[in-house]
Amino acid sequence: KAGKGDLVLFYRAKTYSFIGDLFVIVSDVTRAPRPGWRKKTDFMARIRRVATLGTPLTLHDITTDTVLKNAGWVKRGMVGRACVTHSWPRLYDLIVRANPSAKASLRKYAASRLV
Repeated sequence: KAGKGDLVLFYRAKTYSFIGDLFVIVSDVTRAPRPGWRKKTDFMARIRRVATLGTPLTLHDITTDTVLKNAGWVKRGMVGRACVTHSWPRLYDLIVRANPSAKASLRKYAASRLV
């Protein structure tokens, strides 16, 4: 489960099918019983944009990558709120390779800094 300080990758489905924005959770995550957008309990937190990718990471990039295509969250069709921590080193590499200007804003989240 995500918490304060965690990075969140937003996957835009439907027409776009890409990861184009990365955010960090800046508050505690709280339960929101029956929020307006769904009937069951959901979770909420304040977030801050860390990066907007000029070259988004597309569904095609992800599903054809030799490492990522075998990840459970990819095999499940990119549905839901998957924990992609185990895939982060590869995602980070693909993101900064396609978006060198994002490297500075993502430095704090570099794969080499994972604990």
